[in-house]
Amino acid sequence: MKMLVRSRLGAAAVVIATLAAAGCSGAITDALKHLTSTYTVGGTVTGLSGSGLVLENNGGDDLTVAASGSFTFATALMTGANYAVTVKTQPTNPAQTCTLSNASGTAASSNITNVAVSCKNNATPATTAVGTPLPTPPSSQVIDATGGSITSGDGRLTVSVPAGAVAAATIFTIQPITNQAPGGVGNAYRLGPDGQTFSTPVSISLHYSSADLAGTAADVLSLAYQDAQGRWAVYKSVTLDTTGQTVMVSSGHFSDWTLFAQGSLVPAAARIAPGQTQTLTLVWCPASDSIDAQTQFAGDCEHLDSSNVWSANGVAGGNSAQGTITVTPGSTDLSSAIYTAPGTIPAENPVAVSVGFLPDPLGNAPMATLVSYITISVPNTVGGCSDSSAPYCTWTGTSSAQNDHWKATAQITWKWKGTATGDPNTSYYVPVSGSVILTDLQPNCSVDGAPQPIGDDANSVPPSQLGIDYNTNPPTVHGNGTNLKGWTESCNPPANPPLTPGAVWWVDTASPVNADGVTIEGTATFGGVTSTWSLKAN
Repeated sequence: MKMLVRSRLGAAAVVIATLAAAGCSGAITDALKHLTSTYTVGGTVTGLSGSGLVLENNGGDDLTVAASGSFTFATALMTGANYAVTVKTQPTNPAQTCTLSNASGTAASSNITNVAVSCKNNATPATTAVGTPLPTPPSSQVIDATGGSITSGDGRLTVSVPAGAVAAATIFTIQPITNQAPGGVGNAYRLGPDGQTFSTPVSISLHYSSADLAGTAADVLSLAYQDAQGRWAVYKSVTLDTTGQTVMVSSGHFSDWTLFAQGSLVPAAARIAPGQTQTLTLVWCPASDSIDAQTQFAGDCEHLDSSNVWSANGVAGGNSAQGTITVTPGSTDLSSAIYTAPGTIPAENPVAVSVGFLPDPLGNAPMATLVSYITISVPNTVGGCSDSSAPYCTWTGTSSAQNDHWKATAQITWKWKGTATGDPNTSYYVPVSGSVILTDLQPNCSVDGAPQPIGDDANSVPPSQLGIDYNTNPPTVHGNGTNLKGWTESCNPPANPPLTPGAVWWVDTASPVNADGVTIEGTATFGGVTSTWSLKAN
């Protein structure tokens, strides 16, 4: 019986034999050196104050690190071998969390010395006030021992109750509330009955939108709840469905809940002129000691030093066409980078400025990419935009508003007017064309129904104005407007009070409506008026 033994050096041996036949003794020596060369793997630890930090390479070769400084694993690697450095044991006394960058690669022709281990003390649990109920009425559903489900009015949060979770018919409620959680995303929700516990865990699922991902990423999302002491507990692992855009956990109790982002890039979006700069900051919302196998306390959000690569439109460090990104060499603050826009508007605009973020302590997930979208536009004088600033010059679509007396729907085009004084990241727009239709909701009343034109802002009182604030994360929309005069209401019997010309057709103040740079969509209620938006940049 013949046995075939395949050597790692087989191909190289053929090369050496060929070189030997050609009389190339020097080349043989070089080839042998390459085959037998080994290289060490190491790097630098910073911020270490606790004890017990243990690093591993390729799942072994354990190395205990006692203090900040350089380190090197004992086992060297041959050329072409892969390495992957991980934290096996985090430091204690004080408890710390150490994160890695430049942690994997392939040994080539020199020792690896750039693995970076950054250690920080675990955060003190953040304690906040409880949220206050929003104007949206709570959802309510009776669920008994056979099980069932309930969904919030905005469709974002769903509680699925399995059979046997409750012994008798129970009124379940979901009340949207203001979000007080560090790292909280969107509204928070109060689940009732308050303090309810379950024989079998219920499933809590929260849907996220593209607006929720502004400046962050799905890979760093989790769910968090607030305990009786005002502390926030974050789930270490979740069921993430990126297709259905949901984050789900199992829970044995009710309290206040929120979607939670472990890291974000601030601002999530901005608008600057060619050649101008924008500072971007990586924000980390750390977790402290574990509560149980599933959760640990959330701490206050803080800046996170990052030695990971910053990119502009996928180009590491950027370039003259995409804009450049710099982090001051030797700076003690590696959490921020400065993006400098190119001298002309780039073909791929807005520019996606990104940086890698290693989720921790949400599990051993791969590095996530956080993105901030920077729109480059030419400054314009009041009154209009230049062609070079399109398609961010105008917004076109519909907006509507209604109270218990009337409903107005507008088809409208807004055009850029200018930016806030000293703040290029807040843009203002005025209506330049469109029409608005008014519908009378009073019994036995009607208006003439003719669409009224919408023109320059001077045609409405007070002047209509749309503002987009790119300093927030995500950008927010605000503004106000009135319908043009010309409607007449007829009622039988006459209404009290009557609908008078000049009634508000659209109003909004500091709303939760979001702008992602391409669309403005959402609903907000202010002063008894509910406004709905659906606008697109063009």
